[in-house]
Amino acid sequence: MILRGPEIRDMVRRAGGLTEDVKEALRREFPGGFDRAMEVAFKGGVRRILFKPSRRIVWIVKGRSGEYQVMPEAPFCDCNDFYFRVIGGEKPICYHILAQAISEALGLFEEVELGDSEYEGIVGKSLPKPRPPEEGF
Repeated sequence: MILRGPEIRDMVRRAGGLTEDVKEALRREFPGGFDRAMEVAFKGGVRRILFKPSRRIVWIVKGRSGEYQVMPEAPFCDCNDFYFRVIGGEKPICYHILAQAISEALGLFEEVELGDSEYEGIVGKSLPKPRPPEEGF
C-alpha cells in the first residue's frame, strides 16, 4: 500500500501521535525522506495559510532550496523532487508532503490568516510571467 499525505496524517492521528510503530512504518515506507520530514515538522517549517472569507487553504513547507506549496489531497508539491522523482515513479511522495502530513496530524504548523485578495499573489508567486505575444502571431 502506498501512503499519501492524508493517509499518513490519519495514521498518525489514529495512533495518538508518532508512536514507535508509526515511526518505524514511515521510515520503512520513506527511507530517504522520513528523517528530513521530521526535522522540518519539528523545527517549525510548515505553515498553513488560511484565506478569508473563502476559507481556502495553502500549505507552505520549507525545503533545502526554498519554500514549496503542498496540496496534500492531490498529492502535489511544486519542488523539483516531486517533478522528477514522484511523477517519474521513483518514489511515492516528496519529503515536503510527508512533513506537511506529520505537521497537520500533530498540530505542528504555523497558522497564517490572509484576505482572499492576497491569494493570487501567494499561489501564483512561483509561476513564470507569460511573455507578450510576438508580432505576427
